Amino acid sequence: MISKSIAAVFVSVVVSAALVVFWMILMSNYIGGGELIVLFWLLTFLLGGALAVMTFRQKVKGTMRRFLLLTGFSAVGFPLFVFAHNMFYALAIVFEDSDVLRTICEVLEVSGFLIAIFACPIGFLVGATGVGVLLLKGKKK
Repeated sequence: MISKSIAAVFVSVVVSAALVVFWMILMSNYIGGGELIVLFWLLTFLLGGALAVMTFRQKVKGTMRRFLLLTGFSAVGFPLFVFAHNMFYALAIVFEDSDVLRTICEVLEVSGFLIAIFACPIGFLVGATGVGVLLLKGKKK
């Protein structure tokens, strides 16, 4: 199975991501706190990276490895692709006089948005659910 340190980081990533979702859905509408969400995202980003690195270093095998890496990379990917989306949006504005460069930036902007909004959350849910199921199956044996 997996070591206790990987399990602890996995649980921390899931809790951190749940805090992000909770803050985005409930709290930001009532009390603001845009600065606090950045800290939650940074924590999720760092924990996701730690989960991926620990999974590689401890040589986890099989399906558990795939689900742990999917969870970690998805946690890292969301803020990266949000940043890429915003960066390419700004570059599209800078290159508004050049049709070719503006179009390339707009395509990359939309790609970053779609990956951040759809692929990363779905990947995170699939990875976290897969790890949870495998851990529960391992305890029953």
